Amino acid sequence: MANYLFQKGYVLFSPENESIIAIIKMKFRHRSYRILLLGCLSLFCVFVLIGCGASTVTKTENINLKAGEYLSISVILETEDLVEGTFTVQGPTNLDIKFAIQDSSGTTVYGPIQSRSQSFTYRAQAEGTHFLYLDNTYSFLNEKSVLLTYAYPER
Repeated sequence: MANYLFQKGYVLFSPENESIIAIIKMKFRHRSYRILLLGCLSLFCVFVLIGCGASTVTKTENINLKAGEYLSISVILETEDLVEGTFTVQGPTNLDIKFAIQDSSGTTVYGPIQSRSQSFTYRAQAEGTHFLYLDNTYSFLNEKSVLLTYAYPER
């Protein structure tokens, strides 16, 4: 983080987007107060940047669902976290699955949809463990091979 003297104060820049985080125009009689203030502000900015710089986990899975089976995949989310992805049933074009997302309270918040291929996006309204459901329970004969790719913030 670069500190630049600006009209008897400090301008703090974010290293990621170089936008101004804060401008402090204070006069102190002693240099030690300025150093203490600058140190506190720098520490605060580091915590803000660490919190904003959450990395994303992207997973790709090949899943075989036998006839009459389903699979739930758990994802730990905080409020306002975004989960997005796609699934595609591989094989003959007449094959499909049901897909749904349940929130941490067990409420279905996305779907269920029955499709061969679908993109999905879901923003968590509450923190906790959410579930992605791939459902082949309605099929009596056909095993399905599903390619699932999804991304969510790392915790």
